[in-house]
Amino acid sequence: MPIIVSNVGNLSSSGVHTAVLTIPANITGPAIAFTDNGWSCGAQVGTTVTCTKTTTIAPLADETFYIPVIPQAGAGGTNVTFNLSISNPGDSNTGNNTAFATNAVVAAAPVIAPGGVTGAGFWSKADGGKNCTTTGCTITTWFNSGTVAVNAVTGLGTVTYDPVTQINFNPTLYFNNASLNINNNLALPTRANSIFVVSRIGAGGNFYIGTQTATNNTRSWRTSPTTDQWMRYNSTVFYNGTNNRAANVPAITSTVRQAGGASAGYTNGRSVLTSASNLAFTVNNLGI
Repeated sequence: MPIIVSNVGNLSSSGVHTAVLTIPANITGPAIAFTDNGWSCGAQVGTTVTCTKTTTIAPLADETFYIPVIPQAGAGGTNVTFNLSISNPGDSNTGNNTAFATNAVVAAAPVIAPGGVTGAGFWSKADGGKNCTTTGCTITTWFNSGTVAVNAVTGLGTVTYDPVTQINFNPTLYFNNASLNINNNLALPTRANSIFVVSRIGAGGNFYIGTQTATNNTRSWRTSPTTDQWMRYNSTVFYNGTNNRAANVPAITSTVRQAGGASAGYTNGRSVLTSASNLAFTVNNLGI
């Protein structure tokens, strides 16, 4: 949701600017702290999200930052009202420091990921949810577009936003020896999950999905333009062989839960692993 703060006076502002957004019922705000365009925002507490900024705002200037919100099922077919208040210790006119916006929610945002995957608990959506959207900006937080109130944050290395090098007409994130970690416990049953990743890997590159910390017997997979490797950490290697990927070409890699808790692995729909035990991915502390 865009927040626009205007300095309508003839002097630059100074001190701490504080913006408080009140979130209506059936709308979910951010689950973790984040920054956007110089504003530092906390996670939603109760019904409010508080953001602050300490640098000046020039006279007659506007500043825009974004607070991510997700409509829940109960918001469909209703009008929801967001209320905003702004304060600054040097403000001589406090009569214009509040605003509201009423929006009609035709239906709650469908949680449909690529390939028609529905009901995703965690979904890092390519065209939404990032803390910045300018070419080459550094991604520090990727807000969840799924059903569970957790987000992803970057770990080691640098992740940058790239709207030019697209996959299926969507912008991409470039991982330069970097990692993406889910910052909280997904609280999903450890055997009731499937994972889908859309990626383009350069020659000599690879990506790994597994727990952030080495844990024996937890499932993980590593894929490159030529080879897939599916394994339990420090234990069984289920598959280590060729796939049907190609360097610099988008592909879908997935692990799909089957009946009884076993899981199968696919690259671009080609089965490379079938019913590899009933220990599916442990979803706590997942990292990419």
